[in-house]
Amino acid sequence: MIILLAVTSYLLDRATKFLVFQHLPLFSSVPIVYNVFYLVHIQNTGAAFGIFQDRNCLLAVLALVALAAMGILLALGAFRTPFGRWSVGLYLAGISGNLTDRLLYGSVMDIFDLVVPFFGHWPAFNMADSYICIATGLFLYDSLHEGDVRPPTDNPSKL
Repeated sequence: MIILLAVTSYLLDRATKFLVFQHLPLFSSVPIVYNVFYLVHIQNTGAAFGIFQDRNCLLAVLALVALAAMGILLALGAFRTPFGRWSVGLYLAGISGNLTDRLLYGSVMDIFDLVVPFFGHWPAFNMADSYICIATGLFLYDSLHEGDVRPPTDNPSKL
């Protein structure tokens, strides 16, 4: 199930980037919902929010280390709950999607631009970035609620 989620999500990331690459010139923008949501074509040589600009090799190595760590933890059975397993699948897809861009193009293609009220333009992002954010939320939720599962009991009054 983890691999199916990872592969399907990865392919969706690749497909959306491919379509934008084929149909939208670099630095172009097309409104999807005017003044709210735009399809864009931007190349980002950094990481989230534009940090670590022009550090592509470092970011690629960090991505490889993260993928290896996920693989080891997965092999050790560290992710036992559904939320934990889903987070791993989405992390694998997100990290792999952006790593593929870095290795092929030397930068990550960002394709979505969101205008947030009272904030302005949110930094451009892509499907892989979304997967990483969702995975982080699932992982945090799972970590915070890890001890919430009670063992079964024969006596309902002890629940």
